[in-house]
Amino acid sequence: MDAREQEILQSNLKKDERSRDPRNMNFVTRYSGNWRKPEHKTIHELRNKYGLKWLRVRMVYKRHANLKEMVLADAHF
Repeated sequence: MDAREQEILQSNLKKDERSRDPRNMNFVTRYSGNWRKPEHKTIHELRNKYGLKWLRVRMVYKRHANLKEMVLADAHF
């Protein structure tokens, strides 16, 4: 095995380990201009306020679906 294949194997093992860890929480959000401060800061403050230091929050940002893309996907040309 060369060095690159070993790195890929190690990263896959770490990814599997993280996905099974019950302390992880994924927070999925879409863009919204309604928050005064970023969501990750609010979550971090709430985690600290309630003594949940063991909780690991991972942010996932998604964009809203484009209506044109949705229509073209359903058209099946």
